[in-house]
Amino acid sequence: MNLSSCECEALLPELYAVIHAHSSLDDCILNLQKREKGHITLASFNSFCINELVPLVALYRLEHPDVVISIMQGGYRDVSEWVSSFKADLGFIATIQEKQFSYTPLMYDEMLCVTPEEMHFSHDTFVTRRELSQQTIIMQHNEYGVESRRVLEKLQLSENCQGSRFDNIAYEDDAILAMIEIGSGISFLPSLSLKREHFRVRTYSLEEKDFRLSNMIRASTVNMPPSG
Repeated sequence: MNLSSCECEALLPELYAVIHAHSSLDDCILNLQKREKGHITLASFNSFCINELVPLVALYRLEHPDVVISIMQGGYRDVSEWVSSFKADLGFIATIQEKQFSYTPLMYDEMLCVTPEEMHFSHDTFVTRRELSQQTIIMQHNEYGVESRRVLEKLQLSENCQGSRFDNIAYEDDAILAMIEIGSGISFLPSLSLKREHFRVRTYSLEEKDFRLSNMIRASTVNMPPSG
């Protein structure tokens, strides 16, 4: 690690404050007492990296050009591995809870049913379990689909559910959205994943709304190596 213990104390609380207080971001930056020097590495999953982390880091750099901030982007397990191996000082993940980290809850974003633009259900704003059970569902592969699988379990839908089909699997959000756009099926994605996408799709809430929680993680202080 490139952070000294003094730099950790100076930098990390301010980063926490910035992430927690979007509405008072300018105040957080202006309240910093002095410009610090150092290097900090942040690791994040894709949608949080693009929509939340990158804009915040850009603002932080304007006021603190002597602080070098590196960003690593990957899946949840990538981020967990980078933080646990101290390749990253802080990580941002959702859902996964592992004992070797300390967690700071950051934000919720709603899990949405995403459909082709021309698809309509009986309600304008939400879709029922019965309606979902008759659809072809596009799933994300492995860890990337952890939220979708949780939604399906909550709705008591599965690959053995009568009427449902699970014919398509993809890794990336934009691949799923492209499949949805051409009518290959529907899927479940967090609202943050849709923030900058421009596919011709429609979104519905679930009848009982569901949310993904994003967390900031860092290695437990018990497991921290000596600062270099």
